[in-house]
Amino acid sequence: MSAADTGPATQSRSPFTADNDSVAALIEWTRGRGRVLIVTHDNPDPDSIAAAVALRHLLLVKTGQDAVIAYGGIIGRGENRSMVELLEIRMVPICELDIDQFAVVCMVDTQPNTGNNSFPGERPVHLVIDHHAPKTDLSAVYWVDIRTQYGASATILYEYLCLQQVSINTRLATSLF
Repeated sequence: MSAADTGPATQSRSPFTADNDSVAALIEWTRGRGRVLIVTHDNPDPDSIAAAVALRHLLLVKTGQDAVIAYGGIIGRGENRSMVELLEIRMVPICELDIDQFAVVCMVDTQPNTGNNSFPGERPVHLVIDHHAPKTDLSAVYWVDIRTQYGASATILYEYLCLQQVSINTRLATSLF
């Protein structure tokens, strides 16, 4: 599915500040579409993990849809493994998933076809939230929020949670911190 298939898309590029209405529109676009996949970059770091957890929490609270967080590579650094284990963050190696089972694909702290994630490049991606400059054409992506002036993608997701007045539990707050 491309932006052209779904009508007018909300496209956000740096500099951009999401407002409550635009985040609500993103949530409504996602609602009821089916299974959601959130892809981090390969060998995810705390920013990528926290951004994915925050997006999963936002979607679960606002739509009732749980999402699967997937990554390529390994969670190799000791502090990253500890974060995932101690905060009981459910993440799945992308190679263990049937990508066809997901109707909505989100990327956090990474982008399609950039070489730093294991998501197949020919597959559609619907949401991209990142703080790195775009490296490829993202015109087919429904929602793009790239803020290069931010130091972390998790900060963008924190703003979404605040805008939507979603309470943040201790584990999510710890991961965001």
